[in-house]
Amino acid sequence: MKLDGKYLPLETEREAKNGNGDKHERETGSPLDNAKAEAIAARNAVTAGRDQLTECCKKTTSATNTLQTIAEDYMKREGKKLKSRYERERILKKYIYPKLGPRQIDEIRRHDVVTHMDKIEDENGAVMADHVLAILRKVLNWHGARSDESKSPLVKGMNRAASTAAHVKGAHMA
Repeated sequence: MKLDGKYLPLETEREAKNGNGDKHERETGSPLDNAKAEAIAARNAVTAGRDQLTECCKKTTSATNTLQTIAEDYMKREGKKLKSRYERERILKKYIYPKLGPRQIDEIRRHDVVTHMDKIEDENGAVMADHVLAILRKVLNWHGARSDESKSPLVKGMNRAASTAAHVKGAHMA
């Protein structure tokens, strides 16, 4: 019943960590005992509503699908062409990697970005929040062009500072 030979050991590890089974007994038991234990673990996972195949795939791609890994790949491939390479790297390291970097790209939600941009705006100003948002948007759009399953949490209208066009227009009317 193993889909790819990996998810059942993951279930037994999870049960061993949660205290639902004794890992030592499984390792030293007979092959039949091990098969029964894996079957019980699989049944418990299905009963709990977990999809073992999805969990297995997420675990195997987790190291390569974080925002930081994707941003580093973006800078490696596209950064050579940019005059602002070092500034972008500085912004990524200071503002994006600590909070959003270790997260899976498909787990980052709009609320997470808005909350992080609010914090940056409060601590560093609206203009810096806009710079961070612009770089994050570039990275996510670059990833979206290269991935079939990418969906950006960013939408138009998330900028913080009023645009320069609005300032110029407002200055002429005053």
